[in-house]
Amino acid sequence: MKRIKVSIAALLFVALLALNSYAAPSPAPQPPTCQGKTPTIVGTNGNDTLNGSLGPDVIVGLGGDDQIKGLDGDDVVCGGDGADTVTGGGGEDILYGDAGNDNLRGGKGNDVAYGGDGDDYLEGNDGEDFLDGGMGTDGIDGGKDQDKCINYESHQRCNVD
Repeated sequence: MKRIKVSIAALLFVALLALNSYAAPSPAPQPPTCQGKTPTIVGTNGNDTLNGSLGPDVIVGLGGDDQIKGLDGDDVVCGGDGADTVTGGGGEDILYGDAGNDNLRGGKGNDVAYGGDGDDYLEGNDGEDFLDGGMGTDGIDGGKDQDKCINYESHQRCNVD
């Protein structure tokens, strides 16, 4: 009888060890988004060259020093970390530099560009654009037409035509 008790106790102990060592699977990593929108094109954490389509795109560069062109269509582009160069193209684009020293250039439409953190350069080009340099010492050039701009930290002159 004593032997049965020891065997049952040993089995229970092994079962408890197995249960305690079982780890629930980690949740799957969340896919990237750009301002809450599901991307149609996603880069990597390296230096990428990403080109949009002739229609509307949502592009996420992730990390690295990326070259991103939205091309035609009303695009939403998030550069991600790194020193990114983002060009909107035709359409009414929304460009986010995010972290890093970024170059954001609108296109022919009425574009919106947010530099984010870092020392950024924002250029509106054609259209009535809204340019927000964000934090850092930023350069802002509205380009043609009547543009609005904000440069919180450096208080540099905004070129508004």
